[in-house]
Amino acid sequence: MKCYYACLNKLQDYGERHLYDQVEDDFFAVSLPDFLIFEDDLTEKNKAHCYYLMGLSKLGAGEYAAAEENFEKCVEIDFNHQKSRLYREIRK
Repeated sequence: MKCYYACLNKLQDYGERHLYDQVEDDFFAVSLPDFLIFEDDLTEKNKAHCYYLMGLSKLGAGEYAAAEENFEKCVEIDFNHQKSRLYREIRK
């Protein structure tokens, strides 16, 4: 059980530490077709991902209201984030 909460804390910590990172294109890490077709703001995608990870952490800890809030913030940034859309409905 101790390991379970350590994993949840790592998710929360990662999300908090990287929430405001400025992400730039890295031509070696991005596939060229995606890069040419989708002109997404990578900083915003990163922020949505961080909210998603923090939401998973709160969900695992049983803090449903905080989890729903994080998933909602993720969906506000990335409307098509399917897992956040699914998980924010868990308690309803």
